Amino acid sequence: MRSSILPAGLMLFLLLCLAGCGGDSPETASTEGGGDGAMDPGGPDGDMGMDPGMEGGMEDPGMEEGMDDTGMGDPGMEDPGMAEDYMEEGMDDTGMGDPGMEDPGMAEDYMEEGMDDTGMGDPGMEDPGMAEDYMEEGMDDTGMGDPGMEDPGMAEDYMEEGMGDPGMGDPGMGGGRTQGSQPKTFAEMAQQAFGQGRDNDAFKYLFAHAVTADDASARGLLAKMGWIGPLKRPGLALRWGIGIEFNSKGYDGDKLYPIGSTQKVQARERGGFGQGRGRDNAGDDMMQGGGDMMQGGGDMMQGGGGQGADGQLEKYTGELGQMAVDGLRERVARGDFGLVLKEAGSAGTSNRGRGGMDPGMEGGMDPGMEGGMDPGMEGGMEEGMGGRGGGRSGRSRGRGAMGPAQQLVPGVVLVGLAPAKDLLKMAEQAGVDVLCVFNVSVSQIRRTGQVSNNVKIQLYNLADGKKTFETDVVNNLAVQNARANENSRGGDPVDKELEKLFQEIDTNWRLGAIPTSLQPEHALGRVGELLKETHQNPLSVLAEIRMYQTRGLLQDSHLLLAYQRMTNDHSGTALATGTEEERKQVIEPWLPVRGG
Repeated sequence: MRSSILPAGLMLFLLLCLAGCGGDSPETASTEGGGDGAMDPGGPDGDMGMDPGMEGGMEDPGMEEGMDDTGMGDPGMEDPGMAEDYMEEGMDDTGMGDPGMEDPGMAEDYMEEGMDDTGMGDPGMEDPGMAEDYMEEGMDDTGMGDPGMEDPGMAEDYMEEGMGDPGMGDPGMGGGRTQGSQPKTFAEMAQQAFGQGRDNDAFKYLFAHAVTADDASARGLLAKMGWIGPLKRPGLALRWGIGIEFNSKGYDGDKLYPIGSTQKVQARERGGFGQGRGRDNAGDDMMQGGGDMMQGGGDMMQGGGGQGADGQLEKYTGELGQMAVDGLRERVARGDFGLVLKEAGSAGTSNRGRGGMDPGMEGGMDPGMEGGMDPGMEGGMEEGMGGRGGGRSGRSRGRGAMGPAQQLVPGVVLVGLAPAKDLLKMAEQAGVDVLCVFNVSVSQIRRTGQVSNNVKIQLYNLADGKKTFETDVVNNLAVQNARANENSRGGDPVDKELEKLFQEIDTNWRLGAIPTSLQPEHALGRVGELLKETHQNPLSVLAEIRMYQTRGLLQDSHLLLAYQRMTNDHSGTALATGTEEERKQVIEPWLPVRGG
């Protein structure tokens, strides 16, 4: 009896061993991919883009409701070959297959095809407000988390108990750290950078936190990622750039008389727009006559008086630019451009004064910035401009230095003074998503000697560089006359154009929730497109890829393959499966330079 059982047991053991050798491992995928960061244009099948039968299969209600918790298929399917059969047959019933499907080559086909026709732009996903309720109801309590906290919600309790402010913490202490201590986590470094006006560095630290932190902490931050409708892609925040395009039209005087200033006629006292007028009428006395404070040859606004970005914007655009930034500040505070910026603003950086001084920063200056100005930006932003009596010509105002952008409010930076085409390049360097250009044209009326200052506001989509919106021209003399005549028809010109601007912003330029129609095949297609592109700093891309994985739209094996393609086999494996310290070592070259 025993002799007959033994051979049968041995045969079963051998069969099990043979069955276990049928699947491909992640190491096999790295060998196929080459690990050189570039995609192999010829996949194994060559036809693994979106199958015509796939769209119908991805609309299974059960998948949308249960994807976050259950992955992307039936956990009972343990044979990788079965997943391949489903993929080839059209995935009508199973969506992306089984979480146990370990053949990265199948995801590789998706990535290499790139889903050129669909990308992320599913017709059901172009409405940025599709899932706004999800953002407002489901993400307010996640906090930024802490790399050591496994429960993202613990961060909020910790902040409320120990820091007094459930947002970003005390701006002078980097988010709950004791005064004078150095930030220890990437999340704390991001808080400190926002407080110092270094938006680009802050976002790099946030992306680093998302890539290196444990699953729970990363999920807490990446849950705040939303959808930027006009760009048709996800983002951690909607970031704004402000630019000034100046045309002197032969006028070489010192006084620009921006919108809201007066010439000969005293302006009447007025109310506010949004958060109110940033300047009362006492300032008008200093903007006419000698004009020492506003226009007088450099004493305050012109010649390195420490006024920074706010002063430069006010100098050229006057009340119009000042109120536009106030409106953006208000929307940052209520979370229209993302919870990350809302929390950054609650740290106090949005309360910086008109002089551009950061609370908690000595002298109001960023490290390495003298007088609150960008390196190389003598006299603020004007090329060839000295101080008072420097022989400044109106023609010299047309182009600004290419220094780093200056923060006006977290998520809103002044990129510079230049022609529009150069402002677009500067905005791209600043990492913003939308550029708001103040086109300023100044001339002198010979008959009256008055200075005419015309301003119009334009919005540019940084995804394609195209202008998407433009206000009518606002003229300083027309504004002055309308305010002097209470019976003037049409209302106040400034309020009228700002109302148009913010109607456009509130309709189209908000960070909505990730659309519920986003499916795994869309995520794979998006990853494929990202892998085709060249990225000077891949932190934001790595964070976006992990976001898909934390939401159940990307399998772990796909994450590994994407990270290997983005970096190399060794680094990609460390990022996907290594410890937090191993991940930090990989991303070290992409972090902001300390002290810079």
